[in-house]
Amino acid sequence: MRKIEFTTYGSSPIVGGFAPGDTARIDDEMARHFVEDVGCARFVDTVQASAPVETQETAAKPAAKRSKRTGEQA
Repeated sequence: MRKIEFTTYGSSPIVGGFAPGDTARIDDEMARHFVEDVGCARFVDTVQASAPVETQETAAKPAAKRSKRTGEQA
């Protein structure tokens, strides 16, 4: 699900009538259609993080070292 903000006036059987500034949370494909194909909206949110996003901080963080004998963290 993506959140979009409409930039023009219009209507659709999916969301009904809309005006500039109206927002809607709709499935990814329909949101893409309104934004890219029709050009009557813009994405408000980022893509849902269904998988964790790797940042520079998490990518550079080494794994905790474990003791070879006991398996406990050093």
